[in-house]
Amino acid sequence: MMKKTTEIEPEEHKILAVVLKKKLDLAHRRTVVIKEYTSGKRLLDEEVARGLYELFGIRNFIERNREPHELENRFPLETNVVLLSEEEIEAGSWVAASGYWNWDKFRSQYDDSPLIELSRVSFDQDNKWAYLFFRLQANSEVGFGSYFLLENRQGSWGINSEFLVLNS
Repeated sequence: MMKKTTEIEPEEHKILAVVLKKKLDLAHRRTVVIKEYTSGKRLLDEEVARGLYELFGIRNFIERNREPHELENRFPLETNVVLLSEEEIEAGSWVAASGYWNWDKFRSQYDDSPLIELSRVSFDQDNKWAYLFFRLQANSEVGFGSYFLLENRQGSWGINSEFLVLNS
């Protein structure tokens, strides 16, 4: 079991919800399944982090994502959100003996929901820019991962850019 580390800030949940609303058709989903812990350091290399700092002043993405952090179900969404721990994933037997994910078994419990993985959100010092990683796996053949740059426009966060980095 992973230990709870630094608490995810309420503003992070709001920003993560902006991306979830954009990438998922929430009006037609009863449930969204999200990994309970953020993804950790493996998401961004040092060179890209330097570019983020030089372009947008975002300096703490790697630092904030060095370790996994526990998410809480505080997403301002009207859809049911299920946070799955690693223990629940292992106990759910969704990984078949072959080592591949058993999507039929997962779907029998969670309908049409993909499995979502998120990073922590990083900010510039003026809270004008925010940056995060979002990964969606719909089945063994369909999935993607993207970095999102969001801009705070008069107190409301909106997506400025999406950078697709993983596609299957």
